[in-house]
Amino acid sequence: GKNYFIQFAYRYAVNHSNTLRNTYDYNTETKRYDIPDEELTRDYSGDFTTRRYELSFRKQEKKYNFMLGLSYQPSKTESKGRDKDTTYTLGNFAPTARFIYKFTDTRYLKITYRGTTKQPTLNQLLPLVDNSNPLVIQVGNDKLNPSFTHNLDLEYRSGKRNRFRWFSISFRGRYNTNSIINRKSYTEDGVQVRRYINSDRGVYSADLRMLLNSRLGQTDFFYNLWTRAALSNGISYILEEGEFKENVTTNLNLTVNQRF
Repeated sequence: GKNYFIQFAYRYAVNHSNTLRNTYDYNTETKRYDIPDEELTRDYSGDFTTRRYELSFRKQEKKYNFMLGLSYQPSKTESKGRDKDTTYTLGNFAPTARFIYKFTDTRYLKITYRGTTKQPTLNQLLPLVDNSNPLVIQVGNDKLNPSFTHNLDLEYRSGKRNRFRWFSISFRGRYNTNSIINRKSYTEDGVQVRRYINSDRGVYSADLRMLLNSRLGQTDFFYNLWTRAALSNGISYILEEGEFKENVTTNLNLTVNQRF
C-alpha cells in the first residue's frame, strides 16, 4: 500500500574462543608441581553461532512514521575438550517498535522499544571449578538460561532558531528478566564460592535527562541547564545461616548543572 513498507533482515555471526589453563599438583618425589590435576585443568575450544531473522512493518508519513517488528534469534554454543564435549541450543523471540511524530521542523517526539536477549558465555555454562584465585572460587552452571531485557527510550526535543533556544528531555528505561548473577557462599576456611544462576527477580535501571539552552534576551549571554536523575537496583544472593538470602540494593542519583 501507499507509504507502507515491509523489511526482512538476516544476520549470521560466529565467535570462536579457546580456554587453556594447565593445573598441577605438588609431587613429593620430585619436589615439583608436575602432577596434572585433571579436575581443575581447562583445555577447551568453543564456537558460539548466532542467527537473527527480523521482519518489520513500517509506515512513513509527512508528520509521523512508525515501525513494528519481530525477530527470532537461534543460537548454538559448542564446547570441545578433555572428553567433555557439550552443545547448548537456544532460541529467542524479541519484539521491536518505534514511533516518531514531527510537530514542526524543530520539534519532535520519538518513542522506541526493543527487546534483546543475552546468551550465557561459555565460561558461565561450563560446570567447572575455577580456582585461579584461591580466595574466590567460581563455578559454572550448565542449566543457565539467556536473559531478556526490555528497552524503552523516549525523547522530546524542541527549538526556536530565531531565539537561540533549545529544550530536550529524554528517558531511558531497562528491565531485565532472568539476569545471570553470582550466588555467593563461604567455606569453613573463609573461601568465597560463586556460582552463576538466573535470578527470578527483575533488575531495572531508569535514566531521565533534561537540557535547556537559551539566549538571555537580546544579549550575547546564554543560560544552560542540565539535569539528570537515575534510578537502578541490584540483586545478590548470599548464604547465611544455612540458607540463601536475597539482597536488593536500590540507587538514586540526582545531578543538576547550570552555566551562564
